[in-house]
This record gives sequence, C-alpha cells and structure tokens, in this order.
Amino acid sequence: MSLRGFLCTFLLLAAQMELAQEPSTNSEAARVGLHGPVHTVLSEKFDYAGDLKGKSAGSTISIYDPQGYEIEEFRYEADGSLHSHLKLTRKGWQVFKIESTSVVPEENQTVIHSFDSNGVITQTEIHDQNGAVTRTTNELLPKVGNVTGGYRSRQESPDGELTVFETTNSTDPATGLTRNTTTVDGKTTASALIQRDASGAKKVSAIASPDGSFSQIEHKPDGTSVRHTYSAPVNTHNYMTMDKENRPIEAIQESPSYYYKTTFRYDGFGRRIEMGRYDRSGQLVSKDTTEYRNDNYGNWIEQKESQWIAASVSKPAQSTLVSVHTRTITYY
Repeated sequence: MSLRGFLCTFLLLAAQMELAQEPSTNSEAARVGLHGPVHTVLSEKFDYAGDLKGKSAGSTISIYDPQGYEIEEFRYEADGSLHSHLKLTRKGWQVFKIESTSVVPEENQTVIHSFDSNGVITQTEIHDQNGAVTRTTNELLPKVGNVTGGYRSRQESPDGELTVFETTNSTDPATGLTRNTTTVDGKTTASALIQRDASGAKKVSAIASPDGSFSQIEHKPDGTSVRHTYSAPVNTHNYMTMDKENRPIEAIQESPSYYYKTTFRYDGFGRRIEMGRYDRSGQLVSKDTTEYRNDNYGNWIEQKESQWIAASVSKPAQSTLVSVHTRTITYY
C-alpha cells in the first residue's frame, strides 16, 4: 500500500477510533433503511445502458443477525464468481474482528481489523497473495496538559520497514479551539482546527495540508452543514450541503475551466429519487430518477434508474433506462 493510500486509511481509522467509544444506536440494517426482522438480502444489478436486454453487473449477499447487525457479506462478479468476502466477529453492536478477503487479481489480499472491548481498533494486518504481511498497530495517546488525546499507528512492512503515523488533539483553554495535527515519521502532513459552540457541539472544523489544500465543515444551527474542500494541485473547489439527516442536498464542483451543480431529492423513506445536474448558467443538463417497488415491510425489492439528458445542437432530449437493481429479502 502506498504512503498516500495508507495515510488516507489512517485518518479514517483515527476517526473511527474516536467514534468507537460509544455503542452504535442503529444496526447496519437500520442505517441502510431496512425494516423488519431482516435475515439476508440478495442484491442483483442489471445494466441497461450497455445492453437493452439488461446485462448482469454482479450481485451481493448480506447476512444480518436478529438485531439487524451485519455479520457477513459476499460480493460476486457478473459471471457468478466470488469477488470478495467480508466476515464480522461481533456481539451486538460491538465488533471484535473484521476480515475482508478479495480474490480478484488486482485486489488479491486479506485485511484483518482487530478491536478491543471498547470498540477501538487495535491492529490491522494485510496479507497479500504471496503470504507477506503488513502489520499496523494502533494505540490511544494519553491526555497530558493541553493534549486531549490522539492516536498513533505503527506500520511494519514485510521487509521490516517501520512508519509511524500520529494524530494529536490539543485544546487552547483561552480560545476553546481544538487543534488536530497529523504527522508521518514526525513530519506534519495535515493540521485541523475545530471550533465548538457553548454546548460543546462542533461549529466549524477545518483541515489543511502543506500544499495549500484544505477541507472545512460548517455546522449550522438548523442541523444542516456545508463542507468546502479545495485541491491546490488542480485548483478545484468542492461544496457539499448536507441536511439534518446528513444526506447531500446540493453539491458544487468548480474550477477555472468547468462548473457543475448537482441537487438531490428524497422520498419519505429517505431514499434518493432524483439527482439533477446544472451548468454554470443554471440550466438543467441531465437528471437521474429512481423508482422503487416495495414489499410488505416497506423494503424496496426493485429499483429502476433512468436518465434524462437535455437537448443539444446535434441531439434532441432523450430519456433512457440505465439499470435495474433487484433485492430478494428473507426474514427471521
């Protein structure tokens, strides 16, 4: 795994370590919008954009315990061959081990995440197709002075090379600002600031990289939030507005050479039913719509995705069926 790739993984795991201190209030089944005592879900997708008769695009089988927590997942290629297998060792919300094995040539490896009794990830092992192991151990950093905590990861490659990733949280008692600093072998790679309101809730958080790139999230009083990210190497700004349920409702991507705005709409179940794309002048250029057919529990068992494209100089407006996604659900 590349240094950049592992750093992204480390930042994600660091966030998970912070969140893992409390049990999840919702099971995986609830979080993906499933209702009732779901046992297994077989999802199959058929591509109509490339084949008018519908060409298989693969399938997934998800298995849940009686409380709705996921315990196993199988992903298959279009020809029915196994793509990957995910297995979770857990008791209710608490996960002790996650084992993920992919057998396709470009991803042929097994990744094992281990957790302690508090739900904090303690170790990651990556076993490649040749049996070589990249091992990463994680630990929480103690609270000392203004340092309110943090995480350290030590990655040991198969040839014995050691890389240390560390993120430290410190709070300025005078301003109340929290600074989050990430280093790789002692060199700062990212720095973040978090501003909280009087209740302690996050108001603004921002993270910056040495090359000038940054990401900022502003939490508004009505429960919505706006994420602004900037990539300095390509001079591109991205804005994402989220609703109170943390669903995207508007996204804007802008650079000197192009501009895209996308809006999202949802139904009463919280499922996306429309995604519209607009140009810089505000003209609608395309729209994706999704229709659902439900079973008696209110779970969708068929999802049809269509796309409308506005007329151009050479072509009239057109609407086509893009894909059909079906689910076979069994219940306890």
